[in-house]
Amino acid sequence: MKRIFYILSILFTLSLSVFAQTPQKLRSEEEPWRLLESARQSYKRGDYGNAIRLSENAKQNKIAQCEWYSYVFNAAFHVSSIQHAGDEIDKVLVALREDGLRDAVSIFDYYINMYSAEFFNNSVAELREFVENRKDYPEAEYLIGKVYQIEGEYDLAYRYYDKAWKLADKLDVPDERYDILYSMADLALMTGNEDKYEKTLLLVLNSDNTFMDSGFSSSFSNVLTRQKSMNPDRFFQLYRSGNVRSVLACYKLAEFYEDHGEKSKALSMSAYGMIAATNHIATIIGERDTDYKYTTLRDFFVEIMKYGDIVQWGIDNAVWENFYDFALKVKNAGNENFSQNLFLILSECEPEEYWRTAAGKLVVKK
Repeated sequence: MKRIFYILSILFTLSLSVFAQTPQKLRSEEEPWRLLESARQSYKRGDYGNAIRLSENAKQNKIAQCEWYSYVFNAAFHVSSIQHAGDEIDKVLVALREDGLRDAVSIFDYYINMYSAEFFNNSVAELREFVENRKDYPEAEYLIGKVYQIEGEYDLAYRYYDKAWKLADKLDVPDERYDILYSMADLALMTGNEDKYEKTLLLVLNSDNTFMDSGFSSSFSNVLTRQKSMNPDRFFQLYRSGNVRSVLACYKLAEFYEDHGEKSKALSMSAYGMIAATNHIATIIGERDTDYKYTTLRDFFVEIMKYGDIVQWGIDNAVWENFYDFALKVKNAGNENFSQNLFLILSECEPEEYWRTAAGKLVVKK
């Protein structure tokens, strides 16, 4: 099926009807997000041709929608009462409602509910600029890239991923930028581009202010390799920070550096991934049980076992595997005391049985 989907998308785009000179309001079923959701469902079913067709349609309708919004705004702000309402969102909304300009009110309400008036500094001018400059649809570009990757069209897949990444500031859900980066990294690894693989994963970490603090990472690296009296309980009490989105990137980079003989980097990545993971999990547990307080790593694991979704999240993000790998890397760095303490804890109550058993085999019997 070489390039069939690429040709399909071009033909579909060329066959689109030309919108009337005066922008038209989209029907409910034509809204970009609805089309994209249908495209995602087609992707899940394996109907890749339809997924691309609907994604391309969503992209075109995103443009049409923005043109409609701009048209509505221009018409509304030609009304004298709206012009005299000033730039404050709340005052302009009152004027729009009083004048019965329902389309403009609907647009304002949608974006204020999604982002809040404070996001736009309560400025109508900022809201208008934001809305009228969202013609791109990175979510659709990303989905098309995923289709091409499945079909083995790797160059095309990367092209769409790259476009989605460059448009990441237009994402409706900002955190989807990490999904794009992880897909780009997986594709780079699949195609043997190790340099791109490493750099893309490091982009995930670039948004993590704690990780970017070189003093922080050198601090826990020194603790692990030099302070032989440090134990796992104290370590995870001492270091409580990190971005949850960094967890999987740290695991992947730790393995990458280990495979390339960069053991110091591998240990730092593994350690930081564990710090970020334990911090995230402890925060979630604390939100569910206000009486919970981290005391020991053993009790922490026991608490985790009460929550199946947290255990599954750890599996999905290689957390339980990385705990084992972290202990092994500390052992190889020469800190036998720390690693043995950690292996013992993992062998007793690590949430995933496979790694619990593996840890048990490395506990030195006294």
